[in-house]
Amino acid sequence: MGNNTDTRARLAAEPTIRTLVISQHEVVRRQLVAYLSRSPYLSVEGKVFEPEVIERVRPDVLVLDLSQLDAASIRQATDAVIAIGAGLIALASMPDVHVERLVRDAGGEYRLKAAGADHLAEAVRQVAPPSKPLATPGAERRRRPDGGSAPT
Repeated sequence: MGNNTDTRARLAAEPTIRTLVISQHEVVRRQLVAYLSRSPYLSVEGKVFEPEVIERVRPDVLVLDLSQLDAASIRQATDAVIAIGAGLIALASMPDVHVERLVRDAGGEYRLKAAGADHLAEAVRQVAPPSKPLATPGAERRRRPDGGSAPT
């Protein structure tokens, strides 16, 4: 019983990770926001993609649903993530090597939706910028091409 209390106290003391969910599908967006909002260390909002939305919201982590986004929009999103130093998780229905490379070049995580949403909140925590908490003590971060960092 003390462990649960200790864990809740530790999470409450950690900084909140501002998380932006972008999806063109309203139902998917609402489900992702609802799921992630259950995490005590995440502050979550959902938006439809517009080129300036990432710069305006300036999240710590962007969760990007890749369905119905063209390559130019995906590039704009990854460029914005790099520019503001945010973490990135891209969700795809099917594997795409070119998109995966864009996401990884931005220091992000590329995940298939079929992999399950049960680990999404933890993934958000893992890709949060260094000023935000890491999910596991001693986790190391790899350097992104822009000089930022992402967890290994």
